[in-house]
Amino acid sequence: MKFSTSIHHRIQDYSRHPGGLEAVLVREKGEAYQAYRERWQAAGDGVTPFPLYVLIETSDRCNYRCGMCFRSDDRLMARYRYGEELAEDVFRRIARECAAYGPISLCLSSTNEPLLDARLPLLLGGIGSPDLFADVMLTTNAALLSDDIAGAIIAAGIVTRLNVSIDAASARVYRNLRGGDLEKVRRNVLGFLGRRNDSGRRLPLLRVSFCVTSENEHEQAAFLSEWGEVADMVSFQQFVPPADRPQFRALIPNLAPRAAFSCPQPYERLVVRGDGQVYPCCSHVMNTPVGSIHTDSLHSIWHNEKMAWFRKITRTGAWAESPDCARCAFLNDPAIGRL
Repeated sequence: MKFSTSIHHRIQDYSRHPGGLEAVLVREKGEAYQAYRERWQAAGDGVTPFPLYVLIETSDRCNYRCGMCFRSDDRLMARYRYGEELAEDVFRRIARECAAYGPISLCLSSTNEPLLDARLPLLLGGIGSPDLFADVMLTTNAALLSDDIAGAIIAAGIVTRLNVSIDAASARVYRNLRGGDLEKVRRNVLGFLGRRNDSGRRLPLLRVSFCVTSENEHEQAAFLSEWGEVADMVSFQQFVPPADRPQFRALIPNLAPRAAFSCPQPYERLVVRGDGQVYPCCSHVMNTPVGSIHTDSLHSIWHNEKMAWFRKITRTGAWAESPDCARCAFLNDPAIGRL
């Protein structure tokens, strides 16, 4: 089955590299990366032996409370918060299993801020050889991307993409949306690029992203002008409200109608949270774990009855069978209506 879109709707991606980041990664990673992308494009045609993409969230912490994020709502955070931290030996065990079924992609974050974890250099060192993975991503707000941390990420040689969420071109809009210091983030990101370039490495590639809301949509051109020839990719993403509440509805921008909702995630990925619970997608509204890394392997979870149930829901569009899927479907496509 082919899916028309994913949870994260991309409005447009821009890259200064001919052929985009895919072409760079094919050159850097070789035929194994190309084969991986072909498997990714075919996701939904059948169940793969192992997830193509594993996100590992080592804790539930973040240093920001962005207005468009569920973390800005205390009731949503109370439902999500778990307070535990993934042990280093458990992280290494997950990495070993992923490598054994590779090459796949890893993301060393989900809804958390990974640079808050002081163990990050050790965790990066515990992943193994870069040749065992197609892609290893790290998504951050870069507020904590100090020179030392940037150096550790580059020196580890395992991260292929650093994704930085910025969402603004002016200090005022950044402060209103994200509550942080845009100038500090700019310095940190440019410092990272300087260190990478001085090292003679092409990786990690830098992607900066801009989630389009009613508060920042007027800054899209300025954002692209600033980063288009600096970052390796500039990505504009469609805002999906984390809940049907007034403060989030007010942030929905004036965009063209969305494509009909579909969800490929149970055919693509697993998400491991810091308490060891494993989920079939990266939506924060997903509160139904499909297993625990403390009692099961990722391989066994990927093939268990709960994952088969979620795949049936996404294949048939029977969102109402899962309260979590019903909420997510409505938030992504209000035309579906409340289920």
